[in-house]
Amino acid sequence: MKMRDLLPTNYKVESIIFVVVFAFLSIWFGIFWHVDRSYGDLDADSTYHFPVYGQDGPRYALLADGLVTHHVFSIDGKTPEVFRTPGYPALLAFSKLMSGGFVLASFIVIILSGFLAVLTFWIARRFLLPRLAILAALAFSLSPGAVFHAIGTFGEIPFTFFLVLSVWLSFFKQERNYKTILASGLSLGMAALIRPVALYYLFFLLPFLFYQWHKEGNVWKNTVKSLAILIIGFLVTTGPWMLRNKVVGGSFSLSTIGPYNLAHYNAALYLESRFGADAPETVSYRAKLHQVPNDQGKLFSEGNALTELAKGVIAENKFSYLAFHLAESTKFFLSSSLRYVILHIQISEVQNYFGLNSASPNLLSLVRNLEVKKIAETLMLQPFLTLDRLLALVVTSLAFIAIFFQRARFHTLVFLGSAVYLALLTGPVSIPRYRLPVEPFLIVLALYSIQEILNTERFKNIFIFTLCIFKLPFSGPARVQPTAPKKILIVQRAQLGDMVCTTPMLSAAKKFYPNVKILLSGKKSNEILMAHHPYVDEYIAFDRNFFETVHLLKAGAIDFAAIVNPDFHGLAAAYLAGIKSISVPVVVGGYTPYETIPYKIIRKFVITKPFAMGAYAPRERLRLLEPLGIVTEDTTKVLGVGEGAKQNVQKWRSKHLLGENDFVVGMALAAGNKVKEWPVERFAIVAAHLIKEHGAKVVVVGAPSDSDKSKEFLSLIKSRDVYDTAGLFSIEELKALIKGLSLFVSVDTGPLYIAEAFNIPTVDIIGPLDEREQPPIGEMHKRVIAEREAPVMHIMNTRVLDVAEARRQVEAISAEMVIEVVDRAMSGIRRQ
Repeated sequence: MKMRDLLPTNYKVESIIFVVVFAFLSIWFGIFWHVDRSYGDLDADSTYHFPVYGQDGPRYALLADGLVTHHVFSIDGKTPEVFRTPGYPALLAFSKLMSGGFVLASFIVIILSGFLAVLTFWIARRFLLPRLAILAALAFSLSPGAVFHAIGTFGEIPFTFFLVLSVWLSFFKQERNYKTILASGLSLGMAALIRPVALYYLFFLLPFLFYQWHKEGNVWKNTVKSLAILIIGFLVTTGPWMLRNKVVGGSFSLSTIGPYNLAHYNAALYLESRFGADAPETVSYRAKLHQVPNDQGKLFSEGNALTELAKGVIAENKFSYLAFHLAESTKFFLSSSLRYVILHIQISEVQNYFGLNSASPNLLSLVRNLEVKKIAETLMLQPFLTLDRLLALVVTSLAFIAIFFQRARFHTLVFLGSAVYLALLTGPVSIPRYRLPVEPFLIVLALYSIQEILNTERFKNIFIFTLCIFKLPFSGPARVQPTAPKKILIVQRAQLGDMVCTTPMLSAAKKFYPNVKILLSGKKSNEILMAHHPYVDEYIAFDRNFFETVHLLKAGAIDFAAIVNPDFHGLAAAYLAGIKSISVPVVVGGYTPYETIPYKIIRKFVITKPFAMGAYAPRERLRLLEPLGIVTEDTTKVLGVGEGAKQNVQKWRSKHLLGENDFVVGMALAAGNKVKEWPVERFAIVAAHLIKEHGAKVVVVGAPSDSDKSKEFLSLIKSRDVYDTAGLFSIEELKALIKGLSLFVSVDTGPLYIAEAFNIPTVDIIGPLDEREQPPIGEMHKRVIAEREAPVMHIMNTRVLDVAEARRQVEAISAEMVIEVVDRAMSGIRRQ
């Protein structure tokens, strides 16, 4: 069982993530505390000591002091504060009431950081493999920006926690009900009370939520009700504060921050950028701003005046302002969090170490002005910051690439839309701390893109091949001559019939080394097929993530591996797992598309054995065991079947009055490769002949996807002696069913080889396949082949072929030809 399957009950991974984040942040808190007390105040402001430093920290502390001392939300104890919202100052006030200072608040935020990491992990595991999901959580929570804002008096981490919690509750929580939806609205409201930028985020989410909830099968009425509950939860949290602002400031708005930023930053910075700081247009605008009284215009009474000033500038320069706003919004994604942190730590030694001081130019400004020489100098002088900027660029680029992958496109749009929402709202005032709330989303999407790119066959193969080449100088070739092996691995990743035809290798290995442990690896769909095999000690499904398979193989301490087919992934997995002796085939006497360039290169460093096209494949595969000293001609196929499956099939036979003495013929109408399929109406003619002339009972076998063919077959034959089991039995039960048959008639497909393994006589309608390579051989196994110059399909080449000729070779086999061979088979069965 995977760890992911255990999470809902024991939370082992979440606990580890939480402890790692909590411990890491606590250590950094101690470091900052020591530096602040030993080397002077970190933010060069003696009003408060750490953890209060820089940015909005002192203002938040003053508001908290006002709440504790004067029981009013005000900086001066008189004027009601309407610029900042009460969410984070209330936490600081609680800390001061409980402990006399603000350290408790920092540790509450550190705890929230731990839970935020867990939330990030929960979201990430919906997209990513477990290890990548853990990486996403830790990459965010242990980043410089997240650490910096977690240990001081900043509102970013609590804001991010409630924002991400709301998204998780709305989109990702498995058991969603009205309580969960209400909690999501309450959480989003809490985020808005910490930072007003979340006020309009609700309206951004509503269309996505409507789409998802309605797509999940909710009727319109329930979907609308859910959205109403979400809005109610949001208003329950934010409504009282908006009502308070109406009473004390005359407006239902959450804050005056919108008009203030628009006037003091957006419009002002635009004028500076276009005309220069000393230009008449800029100076005139600044003068008008200074005419707005009362705390630099941070009251509602000045909101209209500020809005009109800013609108006047923007309206006169619509297109150029739009270009400016969009260009400045890129800072949201590309600015360096590390640079931002270092700038706010007022220790010259630290800033000089990173090549950063007050005289350092702003790289984004240099880029905007195309000052190439200064850009190069800055990058060289600031290597760590350059890497951080490069990382921001890579994460952003990969996050936006995620939109091209279909599997998680809806949630990708939610995440990218959230990032764009914040980027556009902050615009010219974008700084790295404003990006923090969506960094979990961007990191998850970046890792998701990497995962999907690596899962793309070509990129995946390049990456795996590179790892093999990198490992080669350290591990050397895998050509060690094994002696007395304790564990043998056989890798067969082909279909059901090929797996059955690989079983002679298992028998040979067990015969020559009775005490050896045999590990078999292949498709997950073949695991049940090989269940109860007498010689398979462990089956490793190769459908899992490639590197999980490598990990399992490495843990197995395997002495020898035989890769049955020209299989690059099988060979690479065995080599990367450190197996010292690996045997692989080299196809001779024909072309195979499976010998890819990476396979041909890597096989030069392992043991190779020839595999002759046109020869009997089960015998050719046995050559792969020759490095173990195993030389045999025995190609007997072997399968096992469980008692439970036998009992289920016997109950089915009893129910349909199929006794032990009845002559029961199995038929498989379909094949995995559709080129080999024979017309259903001809099967019906053969079945009618068997029923009429030989008193047979006909059982149709197949997967659920074959039910259309079986229904067509039943409509053509209309006999009580025909039984349709398509999709009825599991693979294990299919084995038990076939084991009890008297004859099996089909095209060359998997169930035919199951019949061979249980010594059931077969009639193989070969079609385009080379009859020499794999079809059952011996007196009890008959073949039907149309006249042809040469077969067009081979075991080592089922892809590159003349499809028209392949179909002609199938269609050329008439019902009469099959009946003739069936009659000969019946004669042989009667003689037995």
